[in-house]
Amino acid sequence: MNCEEFREKMFLYPDVDGDFFLHLQSCEECKKEFDKFLQVEKIISEKVYEAGIREEWERVSLDILKRLRLEAVKRKILIIFLIFLELIFFFLFIFVIYRFLKVFSFNFSFIYLIFKGLLVLISQMNFYLFY
Repeated sequence: MNCEEFREKMFLYPDVDGDFFLHLQSCEECKKEFDKFLQVEKIISEKVYEAGIREEWERVSLDILKRLRLEAVKRKILIIFLIFLELIFFFLFIFVIYRFLKVFSFNFSFIYLIFKGLLVLISQMNFYLFY
């Protein structure tokens, strides 16, 4: 887990996984930020308790957590859709190249170069999608 993922999951605390705590132990900067987050959360809960609006605050905070979880699910669905779309374009491209070569020639070194170039292109696209 990197620091950016940690910051996203920090707002879902205490509903976090083991990677969250592993990163917390290994990164001093994130540990400081998480300590500040816990201090702010404690101050807010004390003020809410003093003001007597605890039920309203719990309702709003649960709504915010639901929205954060929904956004994470939407992001995963989008990534899966993009991978599926990438595979469709890949096979469509291969089909078009195959038909082209079948009509004009059977030069298999050309097919190898096209595959190699296409794999490089896909790996670069995946790098920009997932990192």
